[in-house]
Amino acid sequence: MTTTAGPSSHDVADLSLAEEGDRLIAWAAREMPVLGLIRERFERERPLAGLRLGACLHVTSETANLAITLRAGGADVRLCASNPLSTQDPVAAALAARHGVPTFAVRGEDSARYFDHINAVLDHRPQLTMDDGADLVAELHKSRTELLPDVLAGTEETTTGVIRLRAMAADGALRFPIVAVNEALTKHMFDNRYGTGQSTLDGLIRATNVLLAGKNLVVCGYGWCGRGLASRAAGHGAHVVVTEVDPVRALEAAMDGYRVMTLAEAAPTADFIVTVTGDINVIDRRHFELVKDGCIVANSGHFNDEINLAALDDGRHPTPAFRGVLPAARRPHRQRARPGAPGQPGGGRGAPRGGHGHVLRQPGPLRRVRGPPPRGAGAPRLRRARGDRPGHRRPQAAQHGDRHRRAHRRAAPLSRVLGIGHVLKPRVTFP
Repeated sequence: MTTTAGPSSHDVADLSLAEEGDRLIAWAAREMPVLGLIRERFERERPLAGLRLGACLHVTSETANLAITLRAGGADVRLCASNPLSTQDPVAAALAARHGVPTFAVRGEDSARYFDHINAVLDHRPQLTMDDGADLVAELHKSRTELLPDVLAGTEETTTGVIRLRAMAADGALRFPIVAVNEALTKHMFDNRYGTGQSTLDGLIRATNVLLAGKNLVVCGYGWCGRGLASRAAGHGAHVVVTEVDPVRALEAAMDGYRVMTLAEAAPTADFIVTVTGDINVIDRRHFELVKDGCIVANSGHFNDEINLAALDDGRHPTPAFRGVLPAARRPHRQRARPGAPGQPGGGRGAPRGGHGHVLRQPGPLRRVRGPPPRGAGAPRLRRARGDRPGHRRPQAAQHGDRHRRAHRRAAPLSRVLGIGHVLKPRVTFP
């Protein structure tokens, strides 16, 4: 049963799943004692009374506990999904049917329905926003500008989203302050390093059923997520290689005991390549031409454009048809818009694209790549990074909300006010 999104309704897959969703929410609450204490305090003090809050987050049992806590504090909460592949339909049903949170989320929804849900949240004229990837804020600034005067502030909890918001701030386009929850040390530790590190391998193993021990696993990026992934892959017995453009992080990876090299050098012997950078086209056409037959490519970033899927799907690198294994897990997946894509502010490149299996919590495409055998020792290798080639022009932030390459390095400091809106580091105080 699916209801139609309206001014005070919801859009979920099946309300009859609410009882199962309640069990999932209660199970997650056991591992969230601090949030439980905040909920008790919110119930007494109701600091958010009378405020309308619009949230675009992963609709999971953990997020459900957050939404219930915000409602206990007096907030009028509306929730939609930041990624259709992570939506738990029973949880969405429980929030809508049993906890008074209008929820707009259906697992596997297409791009049109995805943006309908974002607009259903914006129809409530939120005064506070909570975002995971900055799609809600991007839509607000592009298509719903009449709502901006009502917005007091917002939060963003992903590296990808903060990069996009910094680009908007640098362009003077961000119209209200954003707290970069992503910059909190506890978020880096528990969500990125330990959470994503574990869930990426969990999704990889579930999707492929391939033993990691003895395999060559390449981790692209040695930020908080990359550190966690590399550590857990090594714990499974994999031979870990790290690629990293930041020399300090590359040195850290080497001193942590991993081999460090360019992706062009690592690709010919890689059994797995996993991207965790938040950047674009980390795995590009030239890398597909180097990988060996059977290499498994996966992304654990928020958006799946860390892998150049257009280059992979152009027919030059056919993928084997493992019917009943990987293609069975194929689901529509949202992608970011290229500059100028009509009607898709900040998300989607047009028709949704599937991937052969996805990682948990941070979904992305995973597929086997068929390429030529590794080249001989005398063959030339591409050693230069893409942005370092003579005459190469890096992409620009051509529209508000779009990320340009390595924007996080060139954007102004978070604490600096740029235009009307700015991005702030969270400051934690204790009573």
